[in-house]
Amino acid sequence: MLLGKDPLEWTEQHDDRQVVMELFKTVDDSKDGKISKKELNDAIEKMKAHTKEKGETDTAAEQYVKFFESLLAKVDAQDISRRQFFNEFEKLPRSKGGRVRWARSLCLEGQLARLIPVSNDPFDGLKGFREELKGKGEEDVKKWVDEIVKEFSSKVKPLILEGSGQKKSRCRHEGRSARECRE
Repeated sequence: MLLGKDPLEWTEQHDDRQVVMELFKTVDDSKDGKISKKELNDAIEKMKAHTKEKGETDTAAEQYVKFFESLLAKVDAQDISRRQFFNEFEKLPRSKGGRVRWARSLCLEGQLARLIPVSNDPFDGLKGFREELKGKGEEDVKKWVDEIVKEFSSKVKPLILEGSGQKKSRCRHEGRSARECRE
């Protein structure tokens, strides 16, 4: 299975790989799956121009310039493949999986769990869920799931706003703040 293809599995590693691959695509102007010396030089110039345009220090842009310059030193006659790019990027000290940690800090699993029917069986927390499904046809199950999705969706927006720093909030996960959960 390809990394990130299982919708139930999206880890910090998957997130990091996607971020790096998006950077690769940005630099690969020719879209041929390789990065040439010219493309690296162009990327360096764009990053330097971006920093000048902002009129302030942009640490990320400066780091990209250093990284691209280190790649230039490794490029001779051959271009850099996706794998080489990713392997070199992996060596950089940096924060990884930020989107996954942030999403985890929103504690969405708790909101979803609250929508699952409760059972009175302390040894089987999913008994209410199974009882809800028992005897229902496929169309009725789809309608029931649609209702849960609609209710869950209505709860997600405020959680994202809280988690994005738009509102002060406490994470519902272990009594930590949203920021503490992300770290």
